[in-house]
Amino acid sequence: TAPPADWDETVHRIRTFYAARSTSCTLAPSRGPRTRGSGTTRGLETACAVTLALVDLITADGFCERVEAAGARLQGGLEEVCAAHPEQLEGVRRLGLMCGLVWRRPEIGLLASKALFDNGAFAVYANNDKRVTQVLPPLVATDAEIDLAVQAVDAAARALAGPDYAALAAGLAPAAPGTY
Repeated sequence: TAPPADWDETVHRIRTFYAARSTSCTLAPSRGPRTRGSGTTRGLETACAVTLALVDLITADGFCERVEAAGARLQGGLEEVCAAHPEQLEGVRRLGLMCGLVWRRPEIGLLASKALFDNGAFAVYANNDKRVTQVLPPLVATDAEIDLAVQAVDAAARALAGPDYAALAAGLAPAAPGTY
């Protein structure tokens, strides 16, 4: 997707703001340790520099295309895992590099977070749909890191089918109506 028509102007305004904040924080006469500058970036020249570097990164040629390619790679890998574990996984949702892994049972979403952690990946379940585990790699993830995430999901799906997680899943399963 192409950036908005006013993107260059927006980037210029962000850079100007942070450059001005950084300069005013650095050059303003000190009025004591608690009054140096004001606002969100008071005295945080490092945060200003990091923000400017981030703006440079996300506005670099090819960045959006790279994120889209990484998202497609992640989605493809996760769809292969879904095909390998149809009894566990229902499908994949994706927006950019954000993926949602849809499990067949709602109690598995929370357990999947643990199983993924046990297999070297960090993911959380979606509060609005507990069947979904969010897979959110950083925008700068390499193909090798994407592949490692897919491998972790595959290992987690295998583990969730095993006896160690079955007892946990039974304890988290929704109670029958009228029971506690």
